Amino acid sequence: MPNFYSLIEQSARANSSALAIRWPHAPDLTFDQLTRQVNTGRQQLIRQGIRPGDVCLLAVPVSPPAIVALLALLAEGGVVVLPPADRQLRGLNRLRRTGQLRAIVTSQRPPLKVRALGLLFGVRLVRLASQTTASVPSASRSAPETQAALITFSSGSTGHPRPIYRSHAVLTAQHRALLHHFPAKPGSLDFPLFPNVLLHNLAAGIGTVLPDMSGFKVAQVQPEKIIAQLRQAAVRTLTGNVFYFTRLLTYAEARLITLPTVEAVGVGGSPVPENLLKRLRILFPVAKVYVIYGSSEAEPIAVRTFNDPLDPLRGYAVGPIHPGLAWKLAPTNRLSSEKIGELLVSGPHVALPDGQTWFATGDIGYVEGRELVLTARRGNETVVDGKQHYQLEHYLQHQPGVEKAAALARDNAFDIIFEGSASVAAVQKALEQVFDLKYVSTVRQISRLPTDARHQSKILYRTLRP
Repeated sequence: MPNFYSLIEQSARANSSALAIRWPHAPDLTFDQLTRQVNTGRQQLIRQGIRPGDVCLLAVPVSPPAIVALLALLAEGGVVVLPPADRQLRGLNRLRRTGQLRAIVTSQRPPLKVRALGLLFGVRLVRLASQTTASVPSASRSAPETQAALITFSSGSTGHPRPIYRSHAVLTAQHRALLHHFPAKPGSLDFPLFPNVLLHNLAAGIGTVLPDMSGFKVAQVQPEKIIAQLRQAAVRTLTGNVFYFTRLLTYAEARLITLPTVEAVGVGGSPVPENLLKRLRILFPVAKVYVIYGSSEAEPIAVRTFNDPLDPLRGYAVGPIHPGLAWKLAPTNRLSSEKIGELLVSGPHVALPDGQTWFATGDIGYVEGRELVLTARRGNETVVDGKQHYQLEHYLQHQPGVEKAAALARDNAFDIIFEGSASVAAVQKALEQVFDLKYVSTVRQISRLPTDARHQSKILYRTLRP
């Protein structure tokens, strides 16, 4: 199996003068310019002793230099570690304890906290200077099929963030799976929020416009900047999560803004409410709207083309399961229904831990026809009066004044916690329309439900339990 970066090399040769990356605070990069900068970075890595298989933490602020450093490491057969979204050291310490981490890659002079991290972990710092040399292109190094190419961390919605190892073979297969659903259009510009989509774009020859966000942290999104970029860059496609699009919609709706040049919008990263999909159709009046369901270990698992809104009490409909995946629904101890189970998947684009043949997604649901519908997360999957927590939460999000809701399953009842301007009495009345209130222990309102650091969209149920 060739190095994943070889796909980007092929794409660069076919699209040398086309835009590869646009960042609001730096000059545009064509595919040719990008590959030349990558090769300069590769030479610097070699001079500083980085070898194929070395595991390197990428400590470069999100920017074109960070992309160049990531690609240079991939091209040399290195293993790139992207820091956890919450910046906690638990996952990185795991790599240090196993002796895997070899270096921390920085740009310019590393800040004090990065130098301290190097001392703490007992690894050396490798600095990539400004990418100005017009290097002669050189072929990427071959890489073993099973060697990790990229180590990222889970969102931590059902526990502490854990490292996810994606090999060159898995990255390549994930790229091909995305092409299956979204064929590349020559000359198109994409506006991705998810890092894996950037790698996919580069391998497909698609130009990428990076959102103007401080540190690429979705919690700091400024919708006026994003809307301005979408207008100025004539972006045709974009992806994002629920938090991100909710912020854009709130800003745009207050100003009666629409974006009729966008052709396709993809939403993922957490459960996607039906009313959000309806609102996106108004902001992007000619665009096809998609729900993209997956995880870092398996992207995508299912894709749904949004047409008509569905009953939220069904759960979250995410579309047909990708045809290249084997799947099954596994029973769990807390389920009393034979029709639902935890989704397990396997296939070429699934990153499986050593010795395992199935990836357990942690998502509970059922398949109706060809459509996968999610009804719960592992650890909160108890069925109460025929309902699971996603079903009640999804229903409540469609009630006036409820911005977000969590339903914590007890032995035979739910504790309901919500945020928004609705009153407790109004939420109780809405529940009473579809659910026997004897199965509701409490209903309470809080200012903000806790969510994961990466997406700002996945509820951290474990922090709500006493």
